[in-house]
Amino acid sequence: FNFHAFLPFILESHGYSPEFSARCISNSSIMSLASQMFIIFTIDHRWFKKRFLLVASTLIVCGTNIGFTMALGSEKILTALSLFYGLGTGMFFSIFYAILIDVVGLHLYPESLAVNAL
Repeated sequence: FNFHAFLPFILESHGYSPEFSARCISNSSIMSLASQMFIIFTIDHRWFKKRFLLVASTLIVCGTNIGFTMALGSEKILTALSLFYGLGTGMFFSIFYAILIDVVGLHLYPESLAVNAL
């Protein structure tokens, strides 16, 4: 969540309005919610490749973070990057916990969350 904390300050220090930075955060959050809802309804199917999509979501987030550092001159590119960032984070958070249940089992899930929080 460092993205949501620092993006408004970075955009406003480069001359963008507070409205535009709020719109980028909103776009990211809405896309994250949409991707989480899609994954929740499709994750139990056989054709759903959890580990592949977990790696893909991580690469999407990494790519958008790098893209934000290079594309501070175009509002359209920044808007697209914020949408892709939301897609990546929504995918990651939805798939990570499903994989965690697959790996440790439902009976050790609470303990694994406690260890993960450390």
